[in-house]
Amino acid sequence: MSILGSPWLDLFAAAIIGFALGRLTAKSSEQRDREQKSYEARLRQLRSRISPETQEAIRTLLRNGKKIEAIKRLRNDLGTGLKESKDLVEAWDQ
Repeated sequence: MSILGSPWLDLFAAAIIGFALGRLTAKSSEQRDREQKSYEARLRQLRSRISPETQEAIRTLLRNGKKIEAIKRLRNDLGTGLKESKDLVEAWDQ
């Protein structure tokens, strides 16, 4: 069943609507940059809250190839989300 009388016309209309919605909801590069800088500042703040004991535990887990356990430890100790904890662990040596 076709809404506009032709399956091809329906497909074309859906593509146009999708494009228009994408343009309406797209973020500017300046807005993406601001959000990225804000997120990086949040990660720096979180990193400063990691206790020395947790830092040593994370180092040990990473040396032993236990990245997932390191992420879990950070999530548990800091109360952060998965993405934040993963990003912190991945940037640990940098």
